[in-house]
Amino acid sequence: MLATAGNLVFQGDAHGHFTAYRADDGERLWSVATGSNITAAPVSYSVAGEQFVLVPVGAGGGIQFVYPEMHAGTETGGPTQLMAFALGGDLPVPALRAARPELPQQPELEASPEVLELGRMIYNFNCKGCHGKNAVARFGGSVPDLRYATTETHAQWSEIVLQGQRRDKGMPQFELSADEAEAVRNFVLSRSLELRNLD
Repeated sequence: MLATAGNLVFQGDAHGHFTAYRADDGERLWSVATGSNITAAPVSYSVAGEQFVLVPVGAGGGIQFVYPEMHAGTETGGPTQLMAFALGGDLPVPALRAARPELPQQPELEASPEVLELGRMIYNFNCKGCHGKNAVARFGGSVPDLRYATTETHAQWSEIVLQGQRRDKGMPQFELSADEAEAVRNFVLSRSLELRNLD
């Protein structure tokens, strides 16, 4: 939230709306749909006497990992970016992007409840800090949502997780057994199927 000397209050929300209110009575004066959730505070600055309001939008910082489902609605799948606004500005807001693309082809889930529970526990200990709580990450964030892993990624899971195949992309190598890595893969796949069943 930002309050200005000109009797305005600017606020963004989890649905991606950036809104200006009159400070003294709370009347809504202006709003724009940014297409990306807003969790950071806006700032105001001036250049050559022209005032701008700048707001970071999108899934950034730790909140994208710990509370990915806080980014509400289907209208907040846009990219992480800075947006600047000024009186008389005439550039259009970038086209909004759907929050959830179609799931790719994936392998069949063949795992017992015990294996899925083991995978959940290992995932929450090792993976959620980067790939999101309960295997849910936000689109437009800085890490992939593993529920959208392709058949090819599932086939390479052991090489990625245990042998560091994607270390150059920031994915570390883990010291897990082959069975533990496979349990995590099955847990992630089970979360994909839950998402598929929503469609």
